[in-house]
Amino acid sequence: HDLGNAVFVSTGGSPTNAQFRSMLAHTPEAVHHICFDRDLPGQSFSVFLALHSVGRNYSATLDQAKGTMSVRDLCSGTRQEISMRPFDFEEVCRELGIDNHRLHYYPCDGRYKDWNDQLLDKPVTEDQEQEEKRSGGFRR
Repeated sequence: HDLGNAVFVSTGGSPTNAQFRSMLAHTPEAVHHICFDRDLPGQSFSVFLALHSVGRNYSATLDQAKGTMSVRDLCSGTRQEISMRPFDFEEVCRELGIDNHRLHYYPCDGRYKDWNDQLLDKPVTEDQEQEEKRSGGFRR
C-alpha cells in the first residue's frame, strides 16, 4: 500500500539462484509480491523463490509432461515430487514445509500469458494457447 517504500525487480525472464539470493539478502524484511508468468516455468520460479526465502539448498527438476516438480534437499538428501497441475502456490509451499507469510503469489488474469500482456491488453490467441498446451506451457 505504500509504494514510496516499494522496489520492483525484473529478473529478465529466467532468474538465477544468485539473483534470488541477492534480492533476498538486500530485502530481509520485505514482503515479496510474486508476478512471474503463469506458465510452468513462471510457476517454477515462484517455487524456487519460496525455497530460497527459507534458505533451502536444493536441486529441482521439472517433468512438463507429467506437470510435476521433483525437489531434492541437498542437505538432508530428501526428495519430494509435487504436482504443479493445477498450480496452487499456497499448497506447494505447504507440501514443501515453507512458511510463506512474506510471499504473495499474483498470477495475471487467465486470458493472458504474463503481466506485460495483461497491462497491454493482449490476450492469448487460440493458436498461442494450443501451442502452449502442446508444449506443456501455461494453463487457464
